[in-house]
Amino acid sequence: MAELKEKEYFFSFQGGGWNSVYAKTYKGAMREIRKVYLKKDGTPKNPELIPLPETAKEVEKNRETYEMLLRSFY
Repeated sequence: MAELKEKEYFFSFQGGGWNSVYAKTYKGAMREIRKVYLKKDGTPKNPELIPLPETAKEVEKNRETYEMLLRSFY
């Protein structure tokens, strides 16, 4: 069985902003978002960065949206 490749998933934060994580699957992306931004009890590690994991989308399947987000940096 072939090993899955990691893909990039972008997601939003409550109140605005976004970031991305790398994972092999959508479920893996959910776990990574929670691991990085939430404590074990589900509360945010940083109250200014509350992730919305349900907004996660695979970059390759949403290229236009991702490129628009990247342009917001310039």
